[in-house]
Amino acid sequence: MFLTLPSFIMKQFHYDLGMSMYTSSSIDQDDLSDVIFQIVGQINFGESLIQPEDKVELAKLYCKAGIKAMDLSDYETSNSYLNTALHLLPEDRWSSNYKLCLKIYFLSAKSMYM
Repeated sequence: MFLTLPSFIMKQFHYDLGMSMYTSSSIDQDDLSDVIFQIVGQINFGESLIQPEDKVELAKLYCKAGIKAMDLSDYETSNSYLNTALHLLPEDRWSSNYKLCLKIYFLSAKSMYM
């Protein structure tokens, strides 16, 4: 039944599920390590639905996912998450989010080197 739904409904479902998991009060926002890949996986399905006001916060989430993947020696996945984090940041990323941007670029270079 689910597979017969139009793609935009499936995207919305996955995006809403990922955002619900992320904002859930039962998940400690500082320690998402157990579920971070499930969260970003769901959000990835509906990436086109990300609202502008959520982009910087989600860039931080994708950065955490990149770090977690790097900790598990999955450098290709880490680089993918970090690239998504960079694309979520606004055009003026260096002036508006300098520390986060620097961190993501540094981690991205490290993941590509490894």
